[in-house]
Amino acid sequence: MRHAIVGAGFGADAHLPAFSAVPGVQVVGLADSGSGRAKQRARGAVACFSHWAQMLDEARPDTLSIAVPPLAQTEIALAALARGIHVLCEKPVGRGVSEAQQICEAARRASLVAAVTFQFRFEPGLQSLQREFRDGRIGGLRRLDFSWITAGRADSTRPWSWQHDASQGGGVLTAFMPHVADLIAWLTHDRVAQVVARTAIVVAQRPAAQAYREVTAEDSIDAMLQLEQGAMASVRVTNCQRGGEGMRIEMHGEKGVLVLVHRPPFVAPAIVEFSDGQRETIAVAGSVAQGLDSRAEPLHRLAQAFVAAVNKDAASDLPLGDDALNAHLVVAAMRESERAGRFCNV
Repeated sequence: MRHAIVGAGFGADAHLPAFSAVPGVQVVGLADSGSGRAKQRARGAVACFSHWAQMLDEARPDTLSIAVPPLAQTEIALAALARGIHVLCEKPVGRGVSEAQQICEAARRASLVAAVTFQFRFEPGLQSLQREFRDGRIGGLRRLDFSWITAGRADSTRPWSWQHDASQGGGVLTAFMPHVADLIAWLTHDRVAQVVARTAIVVAQRPAAQAYREVTAEDSIDAMLQLEQGAMASVRVTNCQRGGEGMRIEMHGEKGVLVLVHRPPFVAPAIVEFSDGQRETIAVAGSVAQGLDSRAEPLHRLAQAFVAAVNKDAASDLPLGDDALNAHLVVAAMRESERAGRFCNV
């Protein structure tokens, strides 16, 4: 299988090693947007390109990773699908519901795989949490509390980028909430029916060149979600909190509580605990090798599932375009809720 990658940032740092380690896959191309970063980061015999379209035409891949900002994702995905290329796109998969729908429909028409990198489904701790819940450890779900509090952008001197610009798809509603929405659906096997949400900009300005630019993309979210089967979920997300403990998920059920805690720098296994009056720690296998991005291991597992799906083998838990569309619907309802000041249907 011939695989290519668009994006010389996370694409080179994470997708390149992830797919290079999948048996039967040859990474044949890496494209940037003319920055020259592809040549700096390519490994081995990977050909480098300054434009993704040239790479698709000359490298002729069977499969493609799209690891670029949301603004460019849809054009690339639709062009690849039109060429008969299966795609794995970084979340959120386009800039909104309509673009995600276009990609899903194009993939269905062409009978191609369109998957999304919701790699947290492949984290050992989250898989353990899901398994314990699905096995009935706490009985029926009553409520879920999800907090994801990190310091990734807490430093106000961190330079301005597209991730601070709402018009370019920046902000934690785009960067974090698709993961949260997908994990809630995946963990609970339930759908979000209604949401109410509020966002905030914690760091109002960022340095850019020799001046400061206003931040227009939110970096904090507080929300309540009503699930279709009746449980409530609370969500707190920010990447601007010094000392934030990372990801914490509490699943409250009829027979007890399951708690997952995954602390920065996210390279050690997460901790899953069960409590029904006495606390029990559930062993979680797996860790990330020192020096690697903490997303490397789950992304490698996702890459294996993607390749299996392309080969029409079993691909357990592979997140597809419809999963990205569902996450977009949740985010869109949150934006509408903030404008309307009330619960909104998903």
